[in-house]
Amino acid sequence: MTELEDNKVAKLKRCLVDYVYGMEFGFRAGLEERVEILELVNQLEALNSTPALNESPDLLDGNWVLLYMGFSELLPLLAVGSTPLLKVNKITQSINTSILTIVNSTTLSSPFFHFLLQEIFLYLKQLLKPLFGTSVNSSKHL
Repeated sequence: MTELEDNKVAKLKRCLVDYVYGMEFGFRAGLEERVEILELVNQLEALNSTPALNESPDLLDGNWVLLYMGFSELLPLLAVGSTPLLKVNKITQSINTSILTIVNSTTLSSPFFHFLLQEIFLYLKQLLKPLFGTSVNSSKHL
């Protein structure tokens, strides 16, 4: 790949990442955004220097973070994260072709759970205060 092609690939990748930012993995993307994203992906695929990944599976090895999902059948899974009590923070995939493993992982968060942990921390702090006097560190928070 030439330096000009490398620069074009880098620019397309930056554009794609900027475009999908804030779309909640594609859940918030409308038809127009989906078409634009698909066009950027098609341009990147056309510049791919390894068109047959099955001949170089080691290129897939590593830890991957999902930024956008165009597979509409999986979007209902992301809808769970649109509820006020649960949010999808991160979706990752670890691939190791030498031992033939793929590990998918989803990190969820809940404002309610965070609030509950803060309340437990404050309660424990009050319980421990008589045991340790004023040495309980109040500057650390969850």
